[in-house]
Amino acid sequence: MDLNCDMGESYGRFQVGADAELWPYVTSANLACGFHGGCPLTIQASVDAALAHGVSVGAHPGYPDLMGFGRREMTMSDAEMYTSVVYQISALRGFLDIKGGVLHHVKLHGALYHRASVDRSVAQAVVTAIRDVDPTLRVYTLPESVLAEVAKEAQLAVWREGFADRRYAADGRLLPRTHPKALLQTVAEVEEQVRGLVEEARVKGEDGRAIPMVVDTICLHGDGPNAIAFARAARAVLDAQRR
Repeated sequence: MDLNCDMGESYGRFQVGADAELWPYVTSANLACGFHGGCPLTIQASVDAALAHGVSVGAHPGYPDLMGFGRREMTMSDAEMYTSVVYQISALRGFLDIKGGVLHHVKLHGALYHRASVDRSVAQAVVTAIRDVDPTLRVYTLPESVLAEVAKEAQLAVWREGFADRRYAADGRLLPRTHPKALLQTVAEVEEQVRGLVEEARVKGEDGRAIPMVVDTICLHGDGPNAIAFARAARAVLDAQRR
């Protein structure tokens, strides 16, 4: 099971996440591409670190929203969305090309991730951009999402994504970050959630009931106060399951 993490989101003096400590625990990294985070120096350093640790690199495009860290909804035309995603993927890919690395996947960031999961127009613009850049790229997205459906229609590989550190609503969607219980708080909760995903193909909803969920990759956020402890716990569960 792949363990992915949103990384490379620092920008100049503004530092986000504990990337240096997280590399040993993850198998793929979603690197910011400059629009919500990730200045050129950070992108270069993150690519170098990922390659050094044998971590697969994915592009993590978001809305052009540095002030809001890409977590605010924005209205963009289809053409704006298409060119924005092409631009961001290509920026990261340029740094990989220099070092002989290969881009593995694309995972949208923040508000754009959630919008594309339910909005077919946005999903279509995103998928067209990904396909035009490289049709071999994998798309990380929520299971049964609109983005997953559109990507499959375009014959792109889809990796269904679960979350180690986010709580789910009863309908299987992630609780919004504005919800007081949106984020898991303890190592025990993360261990339970990861174990449920990999061993039983399910997660526990906010109401306590089990929700069936088959995933190919599990996401851990690198910008939380417990990110390192959560990463260590998730890795231990995954390693135990593999033995």
